[in-house]
Order: sequence, then structure tokens, then C-alpha cells
Amino acid sequence: MTLGHSLATLRQAWQRRPAAERLRLGIGGGISLALASYLLLQRIDLPTWQGVETPRLDTYLLDALPPITAMDADDWRQVGLRHSLVLDTIESDDGGWQLSGRTDSPAAFERFSAWAAQQGWWALDWSLSRDSESGMNVEARFVALLEREPATPLEEPTP
Repeated sequence: MTLGHSLATLRQAWQRRPAAERLRLGIGGGISLALASYLLLQRIDLPTWQGVETPRLDTYLLDALPPITAMDADDWRQVGLRHSLVLDTIESDDGGWQLSGRTDSPAAFERFSAWAAQQGWWALDWSLSRDSESGMNVEARFVALLEREPATPLEEPTP
């Protein structure tokens, strides 16, 4: 029996099956092949290739973060004024700064936040609300270290 004869026999057996069964077998085979490929890739050590250690992506991203600039209340106030933010309250809290004040546009707060991020300070919590026809209230918390906040437990549904 030759390879061509075996393939022809398999093709005939496949064609004799009902169309719905061929569809199910095709879909199941595709899923099985995808899962087997995923498991095989999990077993392969991708960070090393021919003995050369490649840096992990998260290490690269952490190295790309800007250094943290030391800030005090006067620094925040002066930078706020340069970015059209009038900061009324500037308080240091555990690991960050709580700021509140006024601005004339959301774009001013965006520019201020972008500047702060270049200094290593990230707006973790913030809110903008209309104050009047021409102004907005701004409240923001800036932190220098981005860490995963502890997950709050989900509320149990009331029966």
C-alpha cells in the first residue's frame, strides 16, 4: 500500500461522514491543535535564545520610567501656576501629594499631569468638575511609586 493510496482511502472515509459531523470534528480538531500549541509554547523557555539572555519586558519598561524628582509644596504651587492651575490645597500624604484647586480647562490639567509624569509623579486619583461658566475644580493625588493597590473585597449580594 502506497502513501497516495492511504491518503485516498482517508479522504473517502472523511467524505462518507455527514457534513455536521465533519464540521464538529474540524472545529474540535482546531481547538485541540490550538491548546496543544499553547501548552508546547509554555514549555519552551522563550527569554533565552542560543544562550543569550534577553531582558524581560517589564524590566525594560521599569528602566524607561523617569527618575523621581523631590517635590515640596512650593514646587507644586509654582508648576501649577505655569500650567494654569491655581492650587489652593497642597498636602503631603503617605507616599504622595493631595492637590486641589482651579483651572480654566481640562487641557491645563492634562499638561500639568504630563509634566508631573516626566518628573516621576503619577496622577493616581483625580477629578475635574465645573465650577462656573469659565472654571473647573481640580482634585488629584499624585504618587511617585506605582504599586498595585490592595484589592477591595467585592460586596456580597444581598439576598
